[in-house]
Amino acid sequence: MPQTPNTLSDLVGWLKSQDAARKLVFASAEGDIGAGFHVTELKHLRIDGIDCGARLASWTESLLQLLDGDGRQHMSVGTFARIAMQSVGKVPSLGEAPLFVEYAPKNNGLRRYRVASVEALEDRVQVHLSEDRALCKPAANGFAASPSGCCDASSAKSTCCA
Repeated sequence: MPQTPNTLSDLVGWLKSQDAARKLVFASAEGDIGAGFHVTELKHLRIDGIDCGARLASWTESLLQLLDGDGRQHMSVGTFARIAMQSVGKVPSLGEAPLFVEYAPKNNGLRRYRVASVEALEDRVQVHLSEDRALCKPAANGFAASPSGCCDASSAKSTCCA
């Protein structure tokens, strides 16, 4: 049954319940990431931002960057889990923040994904990736869009875009 891990620790925990020798395949709408893919970076990011409603926000994310493969054998579940666990051992915050994946099909045009689900299939363990989309956070949190196109909590003139 597919699972939806939200963090690197969640993903590794689920992978550790699988056969370590099985191949690990990341897949997006464009297809499978090529055999021989490479984990180029694991990063923990702290983001301080301001949205279109002039609201300040801070959050953290973990980012797994993959380099598309050249046709060799897929990395095993065990190898990936060891890389991730070793990385979390050196940067503990990597394991607990929401996980995103960066990947460029054929290593051209880097995209950002979420882990939609992971599942054990007959011949592999598959990590299904789904693309994120742009989001107006104030509108998503129930604030109305003002006539100027900015978002605010009331019908009063918005302070954003000023």
